[in-house]
Amino acid sequence: MKIPELLRQSIPEVTSALLEDHEIVLQKAGPQPTRRAAVIGFSGDLVKGSLGLAVEPELLEFAHARLMGRSPNARESDDFLSELSNQLLGRIKTVFLRYGVEIYLSTPMVLRGINISVSPGPHSNLVPAHFSTFVGPVSVWIDAQHAPELDVHEVEQAEDVMVEGELMFF
Repeated sequence: MKIPELLRQSIPEVTSALLEDHEIVLQKAGPQPTRRAAVIGFSGDLVKGSLGLAVEPELLEFAHARLMGRSPNARESDDFLSELSNQLLGRIKTVFLRYGVEIYLSTPMVLRGINISVSPGPHSNLVPAHFSTFVGPVSVWIDAQHAPELDVHEVEQAEDVMVEGELMFF
């Protein structure tokens, strides 16, 4: 399987699972501008690039309030968006690992603006996915750089692999 195909299949699944943990249900939609985005880079021997997560502040307020019992201040809102992007890329990392692709995550950064939109060019490796929710639009994109001939296949995994959301104490 080619990396863009794997991402097109995986992005909606992992994004939906992450936001459903915050009781936010996604519906596929077209691209819509947003006012907040977090971008986090990743690198590995086979693939490198970045993931972006763009949302409206209302989504952050709703999810943070559900989790923490109160609305976030501006710093907490940015931190929460950064953490969501980190968790989302962690889920993509888990998908990649099932195909023998190892990546390392960097630190996310938050972008604030009046109109942030995702527009892949004609020769772009950008794989976007756009959704609507009751608290505004959500856009996710991954710009993955890799050898064009890279073809990945599922690999056998150890049975003791953790799943998202599990805790390990040691």
